[in-house]
Amino acid sequence: MYERKRIIDELEGAIKKEQVDPMVGDRWLIASAMQKSIRRGETERAARAALGLWQQDRRRFWDRLLVVATEDVGCGDPHVLVQVLVGIASTDLRRRVGDIQVGLHLTRLLCGAAKSRLADAVFIQAEKAHRFNWVRQEFASANNQMLARCVSDKEIPLIERAIAVWLLAGTKRFRSEIMPPRVGDVGNAIAAVRATATPTMLTQACIDVNSRLPWPLALHIPLIWQEVQRHTTTVHRHTIPASPDIEGMPVCAADMFTRVGKASFRELQRAVPGLQPFTAQQLGLGIFYLDGGLVDKELTAPGLNAIQRAGEMADLECAGLPPAGYAELRHTLRDSMELLNDIRQTHLRRHLAGLPAGGQK
Repeated sequence: MYERKRIIDELEGAIKKEQVDPMVGDRWLIASAMQKSIRRGETERAARAALGLWQQDRRRFWDRLLVVATEDVGCGDPHVLVQVLVGIASTDLRRRVGDIQVGLHLTRLLCGAAKSRLADAVFIQAEKAHRFNWVRQEFASANNQMLARCVSDKEIPLIERAIAVWLLAGTKRFRSEIMPPRVGDVGNAIAAVRATATPTMLTQACIDVNSRLPWPLALHIPLIWQEVQRHTTTVHRHTIPASPDIEGMPVCAADMFTRVGKASFRELQRAVPGLQPFTAQQLGLGIFYLDGGLVDKELTAPGLNAIQRAGEMADLECAGLPPAGYAELRHTLRDSMELLNDIRQTHLRRHLAGLPAGGQK
């Protein structure tokens, strides 16, 4: 508890009141813009999106910030991750300092952090990778003691441990159409995570926000931290092509989960014959891995990169796209990115022009 108080005191001392102009758009686009901007380290754009989303839907803002912290930063920067998770969980801090001021400060912390999307890659493999079908089936019928031992044993492969903690918590808590059903108990899963040799504050911060996530990302992070310790890591800075914007809204925000993005992808597919054999899901995933998932600085190591790549391939595999087909899709998309961005800009202009006074929809 003392350590948590120290972190809260440090956050409170660091937060400065700031004036930010909110980003305009519907909440889905703004939420996407916030996450993409944090990934890219675009601090001012992320802050504008954060304020725009907070003004429209405070709960959605805090939920999305939590997803970004666990999904996009994670073990890339454990110190920042703990600060952000503690800040999100501390309603007292937000009441004292101001809800949005805390939110803007945490957004800036995430922008400056080294990123690691390993939590997403581990989650995808645990749920979808065909090569782990036997693990999912075997663990679904295992007793709690066996699953708990698996979670706490760092010599067991990471994805198997991730499956074990998910099923220990149960698919009633963390739902999936792919995982075999198992009632489970979140308390058992938390106890198993506590038994891992992971820094106490990191483990506790993850546990404190676990109930707010629809996926077991927070329970996976302590296991991922242990895996990261096996590797000699570096932080690699990526050169990311600037995303064009319309009235401050980056076109990369128009992804497969937004209406503007879906409309743009359909138009691109009609215009490019080489994209027509692919499903909408395959196209959306291809664009995400080519454009939407880029980060400015990334915690890397050959072994960790292999886990990341395996998550990407499992995602496409589950969408019915084999490696050869994915290579063809990526090649065609690379050649079509300029056209896609032109199409996105057209649709974004129409969207923003159609917003009522106040810029919300």
